[in-house]
Amino acid sequence: MHTKIEVKHQMDRKKLALLVGIRRTLVKHFAPDTAYPGTQSSIPSAGHCAIVAAIAALEIGAGLASTSVQGVRHWINRVSDGNLFWDVDLTGDQFGLPEIQFAEAGKLYPEVRDESMTALKPETLQRALKLAQRAGLRDVIPPLMAMLRSKQDLEEIVQA
Repeated sequence: MHTKIEVKHQMDRKKLALLVGIRRTLVKHFAPDTAYPGTQSSIPSAGHCAIVAAIAALEIGAGLASTSVQGVRHWINRVSDGNLFWDVDLTGDQFGLPEIQFAEAGKLYPEVRDESMTALKPETLQRALKLAQRAGLRDVIPPLMAMLRSKQDLEEIVQA
């Protein structure tokens, strides 16, 4: 499978290779049950942006960010290469854009805001966990499980 990448600036090749590898690994395991509920599209990455960004963040130590693309909330990664911060979109193809695209932070999409893993809902973490398990990404499974458990414990406290 050929990955279409749009290069707007130069980024650390090692980090870029890791991100391309994550996308290539995950795309084989995208399915309706890991997509955002209600997503209907023939494009495999549709509805997977938040969980792909979360998995990539855990795999390479990247940050999370969100923006709006074509009126839809969209999650991407914010990656440091030691010199600059980069915004990296691993699921742009769901909007008719290149699969993987990146640019210096703030230049890929307008109005990008930093996010944190704590912003992810339990449902999102469950889908991320399912995708990571299917893809065999063993390093991200324990932190996803811990975050999910923590969110569920918090919900129980709030409901009590």
